[in-house]
Amino acid sequence: MTTVDGKLHPNLATTDYGNKAMTRPTDRVKEKPWLEVGTQGAEYGALRWKDGAPELKLGDRVEIYPTNLDVSTAAYDRYYVTRGDKVIDVWSIMGRGGAPPR
Repeated sequence: MTTVDGKLHPNLATTDYGNKAMTRPTDRVKEKPWLEVGTQGAEYGALRWKDGAPELKLGDRVEIYPTNLDVSTAAYDRYYVTRGDKVIDVWSIMGRGGAPPR
């Protein structure tokens, strides 16, 4: 899940999904195939789209399908399993952080 936290240029939104989140250009945005995922830095990522595609607004939240799961598993100590907007389970990564908070 990422949030649009900047929109200073046409067809470009800045997000809080950057290189530290293992952003890859092959990542996809759930239910928004017109958006392209890009990197901008350690803390910030980018979503780009072509003229005529639906615009993103400041504060919009989108779900990202990461395509680099092996590195994501190495970088984080848990996965949050969601159904809609609700977290329904937390899966800890064996050997990474102990039992997840409930």
